[in-house]
Amino acid sequence: MNIITLIKQVPDTAQLSRTVNGLKLMEDGGPRIVNPWDEYALETAIQLKEAHDGHVTVVCLGKPEAVEALKTGVAIG
Repeated sequence: MNIITLIKQVPDTAQLSRTVNGLKLMEDGGPRIVNPWDEYALETAIQLKEAHDGHVTVVCLGKPEAVEALKTGVAIG
């Protein structure tokens, strides 16, 4: 079984930094993390791979900084 899992980077909402009219905004170029829901999808894909002797491919589109998201995917499994 071959499984393709899509992941993307999103702003780290734990690092909100400034306020405009009472709304918290992210700084441009602020820290980015892999979308937590995508991490759940990747974990499920790994479980399926182990249960059915398959292979998982992680795909991420974006700027060159998106390589960090792929590294996270590799680290997860």
